[in-house]
Amino acid sequence: MSEVVEIGDRPLIETQPTQDALDTTRPSEPNSHDEHLPRVADSISVSVWLVILISTFERFAFFGIREPFQNYLQNQRNDPLRPGALGLGQNKATTLSYMFSFLLYTMPLFASVVIDCFLGRYRGILVFLCIYVTGAFILTMTSLPPSLDAGAGLPGFLVGTILMGIGLGGVKSGISPLMADQYTNWEEKIVVKPNGNRVIIDRDLSLDKIYHAYYWAVNIGALSALATTYIEKDFGFWVAYLLPFCALCISLLTLVLCRNKLIKRPSSGNILPKAFRIMLCAAKNNFKMDAARPQRQAFTVDWDDDFVTDLQRGLIACRIFAFYPILWICHLQINNNLVSQAAQMDTHGLPNDIFPTLNPIAVLILLPVVTNVLYPTLRRLDIHFPPVNRMAIGFLIESIAIAYCAGIQQLIYTREPCFSHTLECPASDGGKIPNQVSVWVQTPVYVLDGLAEVFFDVVSQEYAYNKAPDNMKSIVQAVLSAMAGVGAALGFALYPVARNPHLVWMYAALAAAIALATVVFWLLFRKYNAEDAELNKREYSSERGGLKTSEVNINPNAG
Repeated sequence: MSEVVEIGDRPLIETQPTQDALDTTRPSEPNSHDEHLPRVADSISVSVWLVILISTFERFAFFGIREPFQNYLQNQRNDPLRPGALGLGQNKATTLSYMFSFLLYTMPLFASVVIDCFLGRYRGILVFLCIYVTGAFILTMTSLPPSLDAGAGLPGFLVGTILMGIGLGGVKSGISPLMADQYTNWEEKIVVKPNGNRVIIDRDLSLDKIYHAYYWAVNIGALSALATTYIEKDFGFWVAYLLPFCALCISLLTLVLCRNKLIKRPSSGNILPKAFRIMLCAAKNNFKMDAARPQRQAFTVDWDDDFVTDLQRGLIACRIFAFYPILWICHLQINNNLVSQAAQMDTHGLPNDIFPTLNPIAVLILLPVVTNVLYPTLRRLDIHFPPVNRMAIGFLIESIAIAYCAGIQQLIYTREPCFSHTLECPASDGGKIPNQVSVWVQTPVYVLDGLAEVFFDVVSQEYAYNKAPDNMKSIVQAVLSAMAGVGAALGFALYPVARNPHLVWMYAALAAAIALATVVFWLLFRKYNAEDAELNKREYSSERGGLKTSEVNINPNAG
């Protein structure tokens, strides 16, 4: 038996540790100093690690398939310098890459409704993962030499990537909430360590630890591009796509075989009409969400105060994510235009599309440093580093990375043999001789981009889960993914300048845009830093069968 005690506004359970130092064994009385106890993260359960494992294999497949796209689409099969298949050129290849990204990141908006309202997270992920596997199979088969000879390469690419985009949309919107669902300790606990020190097991820190572990693991999966980019060069694209397809099958098999070990929340029914009526009511009252509360209506409504507060919190997250498209249009450059930029330089015999793997390598190194060194140091110094500030730092670092890209491109344009018309002049010997710049000057771009991800991407996924109502978690996660889709759509506007000799101006304009967005983002949303703790307050309610939002003080003008 344990005694629930109150410290501040949070319910706490004090426990003495068992061998695992986390199990409740007997109650003890709190004292007035409990609120000053250090807060620590909980251990990660087996079910969480299972979802992370499934995600890692899926990410192995995704990055292994995606990284060869630019060469597969852009270069001819008989290209003397780089591997290729369809020979569409840089502009068309980049456009198709943006189209895939747009589909991939906007599909979660539709898939999340199916998952949250009808199928539930587990069954939804299972269905969409099957669609994903089908698309990968079609892409692999149509990249075989006989298929390319028969002209099936481009149709197979389009059909395969459309199916993969649909499947990925469902997986992306559901997998992260499914992982967080596995952590079920809603109440905070006081535990006594073997050395006698008392600490509070903090739910927010525990989720933070889970999301950082997840992000680190999926970046291990992203290293698959190291293999597939070499395989495409030495054995062909169909072999390069076969390896990720097999990894995807392992992910699906693990999901099926381990189904009984996972916590599976049922679907909540279609709550969107109710949410739409609340937002319509708020819109009629100068967009004040408090105007939609039941007690302020002249007639009986089918929602309660809790639902309005839940929806208000979710809308705050969506408002913050509205600035993410400009961030994503810059981040997506590493998958298309930076691959083409590498082809303009001396790669020292390496595949030009292998260099984006420096990004996940940077994340694997920097994420533990930020998680285990920077954040704990700031906490010990009592320096608050809330989510909005972390996101703003990510924006700032990304702007520096993209500005550096402009500098690299200018350097390329100053070098022989083709200057600002790389691989196009007669001195390039039919595209065999790139401009004399080492490709390794790109390294800081991928390191800076990886560091930016550590701040903006990890915290945004955690923010989406924390702020979303329990029955809309996949939907809010989908809104976050959709911002990347909007960024990909904006990338279409780069089509006229994504070619020599305009690339310097393209990168410079992107750097200026995201630098401006960084300032505006922080000025608009820094007010949520002070409200973040209150926005996250929750309590478990058996009457609602899940998560219940506590009464919170939210700025009525914020939602």
